[in-house]
Amino acid sequence: MAEHDEELEQGEARTAGGSAGFLAGVIVGAVVGAGIALLFAPEAGARTRRRLGRRLRGLGASARSEIDDLSSGAERELARRKKQLRRRARQAGW
Repeated sequence: MAEHDEELEQGEARTAGGSAGFLAGVIVGAVVGAGIALLFAPEAGARTRRRLGRRLRGLGASARSEIDDLSSGAERELARRKKQLRRRARQAGW
């Protein structure tokens, strides 16, 4: 039983790390894509920069929202695991 719990916890930790890595990849990809778009844009530079600025601000807001969601989820998971650890400590007689 303890081995199963440990494997489950390790899998959950990898999933949380994977989410952060995925988010970082999305952000880096968006920045690189924006740079490429500037190089190949058919519009005037000032107009393109304005449009790109709006899109990047939107992306920033989305990233902040995603980070907040991940943070909230991590806090909930930490609270759950603390409760579980306390319960196991009581069962062990600590």
